[in-house]
Amino acid sequence: MLESLKSTANRYEVLGITENPFKISPLFRDFHNRKLCENHEKLLVIPQELEKTMQILPIIKDRRALVYGCYGVGKTSLTDLILYLCYHYHNRFCVRTIVTEDNVSRAINEVLLTLCFDIIEEITTRTIKKPGDFVRKYFINQRHGDLLLTSIARLIGPYVEKSQSTSKKKRNPTVKAQVAGLGFAYDIGTEIEIRKEIQSYVEVLSIKAIGKYMSDFHKIVQEMGYKDIVIFIDEADHLGDIEVFLKMLTRAREILFSDGYTFFIAGSPEIARHTESIGSIFDKTIFVSPASFESMKEVLDKRIRAQNHSLSVTKLFTKESLEIIHESTKGVRKQFIRLAENAMDIAATDNSSKIKAHHVLEALNETKDKIAFTLKDNQIKTLKGLANLDFTSSSSKELQKLSGLSRSSLSKILRNLTDLGYVIKEKRGNKVLYAVSSAYLPYFESKKN
Repeated sequence: MLESLKSTANRYEVLGITENPFKISPLFRDFHNRKLCENHEKLLVIPQELEKTMQILPIIKDRRALVYGCYGVGKTSLTDLILYLCYHYHNRFCVRTIVTEDNVSRAINEVLLTLCFDIIEEITTRTIKKPGDFVRKYFINQRHGDLLLTSIARLIGPYVEKSQSTSKKKRNPTVKAQVAGLGFAYDIGTEIEIRKEIQSYVEVLSIKAIGKYMSDFHKIVQEMGYKDIVIFIDEADHLGDIEVFLKMLTRAREILFSDGYTFFIAGSPEIARHTESIGSIFDKTIFVSPASFESMKEVLDKRIRAQNHSLSVTKLFTKESLEIIHESTKGVRKQFIRLAENAMDIAATDNSSKIKAHHVLEALNETKDKIAFTLKDNQIKTLKGLANLDFTSSSSKELQKLSGLSRSSLSKILRNLTDLGYVIKEKRGNKVLYAVSSAYLPYFESKKN
C-alpha cells in the first residue's frame, strides 16, 4: 500500500485526463481577474430559463435585485458573473460583501467599509500604472486619500484587546517540576489556555452619515472614470436566524436606494418567502432553480472537455451513474459536482475507465457515513423526520411521530442542529419553524420522496 502511495503515476490516466476536473469552488469569484474569468467562461452554463434575464442584469441601473435559491444551486457564481460583466464590459465599479453570523448586525458598516477598501485598492493599482497623473489628480488636488483613510477609521471604530487565562487539570496530574530560582512548583498536569478577544466599538451610523458616505464614495468612483457602483451582498445560506438579515435589509433602505448604486442580494429561499413584507425593496427577483438532468450533464461535460476536448460526460459516466447523481442531489449544482468528483476519484483508484453506478453509490455512502458519525441517534431521527416535512415546529404531531421524540426533546435538538448548520429556522408570527438545510436534505429524506 505504501509503495502505491509513493508512485508518481497519473491515477486519472485510465480515464483520459490529467486531474479531476470537478471542483466546487465558485466560478468568477475573482471577478477583477479578467484572464481567470475568461477561462471560467468555458465552464459556464447559464440556466435556459435565465438566458433572457441575464442579458438585462449587467446593465440595470439604480435597481435592487434579489437572486435566490437553495444552498449550492449556483446563485453566487451567477451574481459574480454579473459583476465580472459589469466591471470589464460596462465600466462599472463592483464590490462584493459577504454577510455572515459574525457581521450581520453591522452589515451596513461592512458594505461601506468594503467599498472604501476596494476604492483604495483600485487607486493603488492605478497609481502604480500611471503614478504622475493619478497621484496629482486624486491625492494632491482633491485629497481623497485623507477622506478615505478617515472613513476607514470611523467605520472600523476603536478597539481594545482583552486577554483571558483559564486553567484546567488533566486527569493524572502526578508529575511536578521545580522551576529553578523562582520558588514555585509548576504542575505539568495543568493545561493553560489564553484566549484573546478583540472588541470593537463601531460607530452607529445615522441616515445622514450613511448618505454622506455613499455620496462621497460615488463621487470618487466617477472621477476614476466609472459610470456607477454595483454592490453584491452575499447572504451566507447557513445563517441561523434569517430574521436578523431581514431586519438589516429593512434598516438598509437608505443605502439600497442611494443614487448611482445598484444592489444584488443573493440569499436563500427563506428571504424570498418574505418578499410580501419587504417586496417594496426589490425591483427584480431572480430564482435560480436546481439543474435539470440535461443541464447537469452539460455542466459536467464542459468541465471534462475543458481538460480533454475529445472526451464527453457520456464517455466517462454510464447513464445509470448520471441518473443516480441527479436523483440523489436533486440537481443542486454544488452537490452534484462534489458527488461526481468523489465518484471519479473512486473509479480512478479502481483503475476503471468509466464511472459506474457502484462508484457513485460508494461515494454517496461515504458521505452519509461521515455525517452520521458526527451526529447522535436522536439528531439523526430528527433530521430524517424533518426532511420529509415542510417548515414545521417542534410541536408538530407528525414530526413527533416520525422521529419518535417528545416536543421538549425536539425543541432542544432542533436548536442544536440549527447552530450546527444542519437545520434552518424561520419565524412566522409567534411561531419558530424549522427545515433541513438543502445542503443536507439528500442524505436524510426517504427514497419515496
